[in-house]
Amino acid sequence: MHHPSGDSTRAPCLIWRALLALLIVTLAIATMSGSTDPHCRLDTPACLMNLGLGFVLVLTYAAGVLLWRREHRQRESALDSRRAADGTPIRMIGTHTDITALRQTEENLRLAIESAQLGLWNLEVATDRVQYWGHLSAQFGLPANAEPRYEEIMSLIHPEDRPATDRLVRRALEQHEPYQAEYRVIQPDGSLRWISALGRASFSPEGRVERLSGVTLDITERKRMEQELRESERRFRELNSSLARQIEASTAEARAASAAKSEFLAHMSHEIRTPLNAVLGLTQLLEREPLPDDQHELVEHIHEAGQSLLVLLNDILDFSKIEAGQLRLESHPFDLNTLLAKVDSLMLSTAQSRGLTLDIETPDTPIGSLLGDALRLDQVLLNLIGNAIKFTEHGGIRVRIRTLESDVRQVRLRFEVSDSGIGIEPATVTRLFQAFTQADGHISRRFGGTGLGLSISKRLVELMGGRIGVESQVGQGSTFWFELPFARADTAPVVPVSHVQRTESGPRLTERRFLVVDDSAMNREVVERALGKEGARVTLAVDGQQAVRILESCPAGFDAVLMDVRMPVMDGLTATGLIRDDLGLTDLPIIALTAGVTTEEQAAARAAGVDDILPKPLDLEQLVDCLAARIGAQPPAEAEVEPVTELPDAERTVDGETSAEAPSAAFADTGAAFPDMPGIDQALAIRSLGNDPAFFQHLLTRFISEQHDAVERAQEALAQGARKAATQAMHRLRGEAGHLGAADLMQRAERLELAIEQGVDARVLAPELESLEQRLMDFIALCGPWVLDTETTTPPERHSATTEVMSDPDLERVAELRAALSENNSRARRIFRELEPALKSALGADRCRTLGTAIRDLRFETALAVLKEAALEPPSAG
Repeated sequence: MHHPSGDSTRAPCLIWRALLALLIVTLAIATMSGSTDPHCRLDTPACLMNLGLGFVLVLTYAAGVLLWRREHRQRESALDSRRAADGTPIRMIGTHTDITALRQTEENLRLAIESAQLGLWNLEVATDRVQYWGHLSAQFGLPANAEPRYEEIMSLIHPEDRPATDRLVRRALEQHEPYQAEYRVIQPDGSLRWISALGRASFSPEGRVERLSGVTLDITERKRMEQELRESERRFRELNSSLARQIEASTAEARAASAAKSEFLAHMSHEIRTPLNAVLGLTQLLEREPLPDDQHELVEHIHEAGQSLLVLLNDILDFSKIEAGQLRLESHPFDLNTLLAKVDSLMLSTAQSRGLTLDIETPDTPIGSLLGDALRLDQVLLNLIGNAIKFTEHGGIRVRIRTLESDVRQVRLRFEVSDSGIGIEPATVTRLFQAFTQADGHISRRFGGTGLGLSISKRLVELMGGRIGVESQVGQGSTFWFELPFARADTAPVVPVSHVQRTESGPRLTERRFLVVDDSAMNREVVERALGKEGARVTLAVDGQQAVRILESCPAGFDAVLMDVRMPVMDGLTATGLIRDDLGLTDLPIIALTAGVTTEEQAAARAAGVDDILPKPLDLEQLVDCLAARIGAQPPAEAEVEPVTELPDAERTVDGETSAEAPSAAFADTGAAFPDMPGIDQALAIRSLGNDPAFFQHLLTRFISEQHDAVERAQEALAQGARKAATQAMHRLRGEAGHLGAADLMQRAERLELAIEQGVDARVLAPELESLEQRLMDFIALCGPWVLDTETTTPPERHSATTEVMSDPDLERVAELRAALSENNSRARRIFRELEPALKSALGADRCRTLGTAIRDLRFETALAVLKEAALEPPSAG
């Protein structure tokens, strides 16, 4: 506290006393003047001046007294003691000030510093010394009340942190920036403490930096926690990375296991289905033979057992694919009434054989074409109806379809399958849709079955976005129901073909000449037969390159060209471009034949120069109408077409052949009805082939002979990375299945052809290929009764313009074939396919065909006998 001197303290009192004395003197003079001077009056200027001066002095004195008293109350005593000569105090004078608020502020600041454990410091620029208070001495290990130099403070900072800290201090002093730093301080015991420092410069009135003041805080604990957090994060990242690697390894292992499982299932499916299909096919053939009743009954039992085994195999494979997430739904337009009619035709005979009725009730209002997976819907319906028939002994089965919701874009349908069977206990209903579950053991023993059907149906319905349930009363029957949403299908695109109304009854293309270009022998035969019936003459080529060569040698020899789009060697669009540009045949009608009629495919075909596009499978009326519209009344081509006598591929035996008569002469009209068989859309087959059962049987036999291993060839091609060959295999299977009306096979092959072409991974395609092979084998098994004996009914071979030159077969491979046949190993089919061209040369076409038929039908002993008869032996070691 500052104490003023005694003189300065007494000055105000002396002033007031002097003023008071002056006032008294002034009043006395005025009084004396007034009493001695008789002429002195109070209203004279002199008197008034004296009185005024006195009054001012009085007021001044009063104000001074009041002011002194107020300051006296507010200030603490500032004492000035007057002492006698011997030092004894005489009096004390001082002031008083109320500093309560200041003291409170100081206390608050002290508590804040103490609570935060802050250190306070000043760096005096003039002296280069540091003053500090609070906890700074403990933070730096310094003694109290010292004023170390700046360099001494810097020496306590860790050498690694010292340069950066010094730069920050100098920047704050020179550039007047706030100071903020974190550094380590070395303690007297050698330990380290982390310090966080904040500061700001103070300036003189002239603007010069006088000092840098601030605070420090010990952040050692915070730094320790940060380090622990970083360490925890590092361990977490390592753990997470380790877990990710483990998950990736486990996922890879699971995928490998799934792939192995799928491969095993595919292999087992192939190995089981091959003999099973042979069993089913042979029993169907035996059923047509004139057998005694008891033997006929045995054959029927064998056939029924084989069908049951086939159903079981299908269920297990479907369930495995669902569990592995490999079952993919398709979405294609379908007609519900057509599907229900197919279900009725398949299940009615089964119901009637048990003395039951089967009624299918369709919605009251027309549904129209729907988008969805018709195959899986059909599977669920057949499963539920099959169960209803199996568990019903009297009465009948009723299938009812109702519309729950409907608008212009979608419809929701409810399917109900009701029976009058044994019913189900309420306690059993909750677990009825679990895999491998039946109502009870008695049901399984009495009626058989695996309990997979309902589980698969439930999974399929849920995959299609629906739900399934059951209502049942014991002894009164059950109603299984499911609800599914369907989008409404748009109207199918109209193929841009000009149609001509047929008015005459005779041939419409008499003496017209057409060049048919297709790599599929069946497709060529179908088109050749159709045009031959209309009186046309047909020349055949197997690829675009041969077509160009034929037209190059005889540019005016044809009225039109029917060109397949997808072919090996040279595709149809490339050939069309060459015909238009290089040969200059711009007016020659070229009709593209393709199984795909998407906008992109049509645009590509139009750009190449085709005139019209016909979809496969061909509608014969549409084909003839298109050609008639294109050639009109123009005169027929007159140039003679010379047969092509030299072709690059020795296996092509009908290329360049000119047919002057309809090939239908090879198939006598037996008068039989067109086959009505599972897997065949009869209306589609009739449109493609005409109502010719004999020709259908011939093509069916040829299809089985040529396409039974189509999927296996595609799989082998994919394994070798030959995607083009795999695509071509699916393309040919699609086209030939379409001619027969095998719509399911055609659609599945079409999807796979597109997927292979788009580069979908072979592992993803594997389940779909296995499923297609399964369907193909089932189809072949069901075709048994309609397949012709290839050894006796195959039409005589056509004249070939090609002379085949075959080398002798590799006898070591022949030995491998013989070993596979002896082991009943299905790889014999693959070996035979490799050796077939050479075996045809060595054995002759007829004997080679006999060998191939025996191997295809798994009559391995017959095949061995053929090889033994041919005396094909490997060279001796000596």
